[in-house]
Amino acid sequence: MNLFDLKVLKRIMYCILSCLFISIFPLTALGMDFTADISETFLNTNFTGKIFVKGDRYKVSITPSGSEQEGDMTVIVDPKKGKTILIPLRSGKPEKFENFSIQAYMVDPLQTVKNLEKTTEKKIAGEETVNGLLCQHYAYYDKDFKLADVWYSKDLGFFPVKAHIVSGREDEYVSAETTIEDTKIELNNIRIETVDESIFTLPSGAESMEPDQKDKQEVPAVTTVLNGNSPWGRRIAKGGEIRVQTDPGRPVKISLKYITDDAVCSYAAIPKGKTLEEVESIEKNCPEKGRSRKVTFSKNKKIKQVNVRVSEGTIFVEVENEKDPFAFSRDKKLEDGYLIAKEVKGIATEPDRKLTISVTGDNQDGPDSEFNLICYQKQYDEKVFENKLTIPNGKTETWEFSPDDRIRTIELCVGESGNIKYRVEQPALE
Repeated sequence: MNLFDLKVLKRIMYCILSCLFISIFPLTALGMDFTADISETFLNTNFTGKIFVKGDRYKVSITPSGSEQEGDMTVIVDPKKGKTILIPLRSGKPEKFENFSIQAYMVDPLQTVKNLEKTTEKKIAGEETVNGLLCQHYAYYDKDFKLADVWYSKDLGFFPVKAHIVSGREDEYVSAETTIEDTKIELNNIRIETVDESIFTLPSGAESMEPDQKDKQEVPAVTTVLNGNSPWGRRIAKGGEIRVQTDPGRPVKISLKYITDDAVCSYAAIPKGKTLEEVESIEKNCPEKGRSRKVTFSKNKKIKQVNVRVSEGTIFVEVENEKDPFAFSRDKKLEDGYLIAKEVKGIATEPDRKLTISVTGDNQDGPDSEFNLICYQKQYDEKVFENKLTIPNGKTETWEFSPDDRIRTIELCVGESGNIKYRVEQPALE
């Protein structure tokens, strides 16, 4: 099986980002040692093997169904270092990825499970015994649609013993069909025992591996004060600050992605009619890189400006206006946001209204951004429009579609390089 087939990758990441609405944050320290047999279903393939857990680290050695070679693929995940290491048996050449990157999701579905907590609604579904352990069963929802079921064992430091994540979705909010089967994980023959440190020893030369040559390069970061308009995002280092004008008639969201350890920032959300001096600044810090945090303000707060300043480390900060959750179905439809390199965004639209899509290049790391716009009718295999282009910074490209085009869903994809602002508008019904 080719784990890195680009067509499969695109489908998987679309389903993860559009259906699960996950947000990236690192694995929590579990503080337990145990071993178990593991079975996984992902990428339409069944795997069986062993898992070794020591504290917050774990190692999974699995074999795809039908393979004669035991331990066909080994994955080691180290949350403190923020690294996922793939050791394929056949090639013998280890590969190192950032945790929660596209490549990490492709080889380790446990990272998808760990990310359900952030942006979905968790409901207790009861206690059940799973493979000999008493487990707390949680169901994860977006609105009324159940995205996943996960069973956690307290005896294993709330490590997931069993999980089932859906890959498609069909309701009044999202229509996403896929040929990819659901993701399933289950642990059996669980043994609470000391796991030797040597189990995580890497092949010769793997310790010095870097994820990518591009990742080693110095990347730009804001170290002065910059002004902008929502939606906007910037990588900010110590001493840097962004001041972002927002729409006080809509909710506001601040997203913080910690790039370095021990990063510290403060934010001030200024309501309409007040000045910065009248608003208290709130400090946020994080000891470990890779974590993400979000702060939201309802439209009742009437936030007109958000200031975010970094005092230690480096943080990627995004400030966006969110959709009005109380808008009527007949009202004007408006959604805008900010996307960074390799991000994918799916948006459901009203096919009986005119549709206007605007995209503006805003790459902090270069002069332009790679971008692809795809429009679908009822299903995701009914593609009716696609435009792949490179957008210079500051330039805006606009596309208009009439109700005759029957566009129901659009997909916004940023390439290997680039940041973009997007805006999707549909007029109110008369």
